[in-house]
Amino acid sequence: TAEANVYLLGGATPSSRQTNQYLLRNEIIKQAGEIVDELRYQLGLSAAQRDSEVAEEYIGLALKAFAEYFALAPPDEVANARAALRGVVAANNS
Repeated sequence: TAEANVYLLGGATPSSRQTNQYLLRNEIIKQAGEIVDELRYQLGLSAAQRDSEVAEEYIGLALKAFAEYFALAPPDEVANARAALRGVVAANNS
């Protein structure tokens, strides 16, 4: 929102929902980095030594944060984003 953008420049204070979304976004970014690092590490191992347990844990944490993030978003905005994404996927598949 315009108000949120003003906050970034030192204006209005974000709502608690916006603050929680910001924290969840940071958690998602952190977990994505952990997933990438773990997959790179695993690729350096022989196939016999590889284990997906740690990567699966990071993926679970990221999915949990995504679910919490989208639960805080206005439902109409989530629906619009999903519809737009379906349109992009459909266009790429045709």
